[in-house]
Amino acid sequence: MDADAIRPPDVPSRTLKRLRRPADEIQRSAAPTLQQTFEASVEDLRNFVHGHGALPSNAAEEPDERRLAKFVANQRGQDEKGKLLGDRRCLLLAIPGMAARFGQWRERRTIIGRSRLEGPRCIWGAFARRFRALKEWSHAKGHLPRRHAEDQVERQLHTFLGDQRRLYQRGVLGERRKQRLSELPGMQARFAVWATRRKQFFEELLHDLHSWSQQHGHLPRHYGGITRREERERRLAKFLANQHHLHRTRGLPPDRISKLAAVPGMPERLERWKSPPSFDGQVAALEAWLAKRHQGSSAPSQNSRLPKRRSKDPEERKLAVFLDWHHRA
Repeated sequence: MDADAIRPPDVPSRTLKRLRRPADEIQRSAAPTLQQTFEASVEDLRNFVHGHGALPSNAAEEPDERRLAKFVANQRGQDEKGKLLGDRRCLLLAIPGMAARFGQWRERRTIIGRSRLEGPRCIWGAFARRFRALKEWSHAKGHLPRRHAEDQVERQLHTFLGDQRRLYQRGVLGERRKQRLSELPGMQARFAVWATRRKQFFEELLHDLHSWSQQHGHLPRHYGGITRREERERRLAKFLANQHHLHRTRGLPPDRISKLAAVPGMPERLERWKSPPSFDGQVAALEAWLAKRHQGSSAPSQNSRLPKRRSKDPEERKLAVFLDWHHRA
């Protein structure tokens, strides 16, 4: 029988087709829209804030709180894309704490934008705060902070200065920051060091090491001796210590080893770097040195001391360096 024949006269054909739709299609049409889902989540978020006094955290243990925190994070993504407009933005701003959260998102976008242009850790507000602390510390101490200092504040300030060095070498430090850094004691000489490339820096120090060793007849001492070290000797001794560290950790390139071997006294030092004395051997040498002093003295109590770095005896100085190294470790 024709469907039109049994259709009631007051029911349009389009209405009858809707009534004949499959059940799954009817269920899909009854599902909430995106706007309704958004408004329901906003209402849940409002109830949560009124009940807890704060916005949800994504590190919470409760699944409902994590769900709401994810909802807030999704709105941040929409805001960054410029799609969070109109009624949705007004609904979120009506929730306590969301206006401040929008301000944090806006400030974060500004910082990230500047960082991409100027380099890491280079935002002026953060720089100004750290620079004030560095300036006060440097004027109080009379020198720039050191990397291996015992004071944690000094090490942190050295890290900040290292960040500025990397920006300077990349050419993104900026004149404003460079002028402020120039107010620190010793920064003009530090700028000259920063401007020197690592390879060129090695060649300059190697040449200075060769001249110094020829003049004094021995390599610069990393520790004491019978006389106090001048600034030049300390700098060259630190340079040798850095080469020793590279030799132990990563290995020196062959060309660098050959250049170092041309310095008076360095062939023997390089051989010692290849076969360093063992810990047990050093301890045995220290015990033998103490026993020798004890036997050769008429007053043992006056000679029961450990080796000193400023002794005239080379063997005693080596043992003193061994003890000092393990004291720092």
